[in-house]
Amino acid sequence: MRKSFFFFLILSISHLTFAQNLLYQVEINDHRAGSLKQSVEIDQNTHTFSSLDFQILTLNDTLQYFSEVHFVESDSGYLKSVEWTQVFKDTLNFTLTFSKDTLAYGPEKIRKLSIKRLDTIGASICYPTYSPELNQTIEVSRELVRFSIEKAQKLRVVKETIGAKSAINKFDNQFYLVESKSPSPFGEIRLIRTNKTAPPQFFEPNYFEQENILSNIRFPDPNGINTIKLKIEGVDSLSSATFKHYNQKITLRDSNTLILIVEQKKEPYLDSNTTNRSLSKLLWSGTKARVILDSLGIDTLQIHNKIERIKSFSKIQSHPNLALLELSSVAGIPARMVCGYVYNQWFWSPRNWVDIAINGYWENIDLTTEILPNSALRIAIHKSKSGGPFNDFVLKPIPKITSLQVQSFTLRGKKHAVSSQVLPYYFENPVYENEGLGIRMNIPDGFTITNDGTQSPSDLFLSLENDYKEKINCFQLSTSGQPLTTDLVRVKIQEFVGDKDINISQGKKFKFWYGHKGNRGAIVIPQGGSYILITITHEDPEFIILVLTRKNLTLKY
Repeated sequence: MRKSFFFFLILSISHLTFAQNLLYQVEINDHRAGSLKQSVEIDQNTHTFSSLDFQILTLNDTLQYFSEVHFVESDSGYLKSVEWTQVFKDTLNFTLTFSKDTLAYGPEKIRKLSIKRLDTIGASICYPTYSPELNQTIEVSRELVRFSIEKAQKLRVVKETIGAKSAINKFDNQFYLVESKSPSPFGEIRLIRTNKTAPPQFFEPNYFEQENILSNIRFPDPNGINTIKLKIEGVDSLSSATFKHYNQKITLRDSNTLILIVEQKKEPYLDSNTTNRSLSKLLWSGTKARVILDSLGIDTLQIHNKIERIKSFSKIQSHPNLALLELSSVAGIPARMVCGYVYNQWFWSPRNWVDIAINGYWENIDLTTEILPNSALRIAIHKSKSGGPFNDFVLKPIPKITSLQVQSFTLRGKKHAVSSQVLPYYFENPVYENEGLGIRMNIPDGFTITNDGTQSPSDLFLSLENDYKEKINCFQLSTSGQPLTTDLVRVKIQEFVGDKDINISQGKKFKFWYGHKGNRGAIVIPQGGSYILITITHEDPEFIILVLTRKNLTLKY
């Protein structure tokens, strides 16, 4: 179960005495993930404190875990009480106490037993102790499997087994833990005794710093893109196999660059005979996930309705995508986690999303963004296996890609080549050209570019201003799959102008709408699945509208 390995991890190192304080570095799959602190105080009874704190980072979700165990022993070495607190992003909080009559050896008694008995290879010991996970007494067996000489110190190598789980621990002559290795849902957890722990490796800026990558073009209709051809740089640490996904094809590869073609198509789901099981086991145990599903009442629903209800619940959780993955898997719906880059308004943003198998195909779902899914604009780098271990996906270091440049794209079946020009560029008069949007605009006299839209992902792609603080802002907005009607255009223009009664006019040179009142005006230009909104704040907005639309603005699409 999800919590059992945490207790097992804490239990395996809680054999200390005489006001001893120890500090351990926690590593998961050889990545620094956090620290464990342990101390023992001898007063009227023995008090043992264990505090485990670690963090795991995916491309978009941060998993934070904290656990604290407080053992109080009697003079005879039996546990008098146990308090156990576990916090996972403030979603779990437990405090457990058991009866004084429960027979279980405490940490100090276990240590004394270990020193007394584990002195020759093959020696073993079995003793009862208390499990905060199960709230009952359990049996622990230890076997001395060999000795190890490290740094001129002779260490005992002990195999410790609790139920079906086992770990390999190294102890010094005083039987203080030096190192521990144990399995977990994330991969191998390793504890290394140290004087000072280092911060989690996933949060060091020089190790893991995935940022938005500026694209060389801004797509006119992201949802209408069928195919893109990309030149990717900074992939020296990636193998070609990384990009071998159903809709991705490498056409050229050298030491640091590859040419990748990504298509808009669905990947068929091939049903296998393997049992689909929970991938993460991070948010809830399987039992709790089942209780949540029962409360959602999905058993009698069709698969689409099941998924919609699970999505609605998952959206309000701390980690929506992980909740969706967990609940879908427990509900018997094949699911997997994918991470990579997604196109987002002139930028490629690092993201993870969930693939859900629906009607024989994998469907992309990302509950952390409103960006419409288009498989042609999603570059998959890592993909977990449905029903497989989650750790391979979560803990692999994600290679840093430095550049994603579009060489060509296919829009609604028509191919468009992209040059390597730098935007904006200038002729004798200031000119702004956005090849991706297919726009060329002569900048009106007196105006200069204050923002070319490359500062951060946003609807704004161009901002102009003159010495009088008069402004022209250009936005690219999605129609959300709806046709751009005159009524919708009227609402957009009226919202900016601030008057519901103004007249909306339509252009003659090409299809566009405009309206103005006072010092405000707006132009709306349809562009496939998106539209361009130009807002104007000027002493004479009608004049600026005429300047922009008569001969100074040309559109390709």
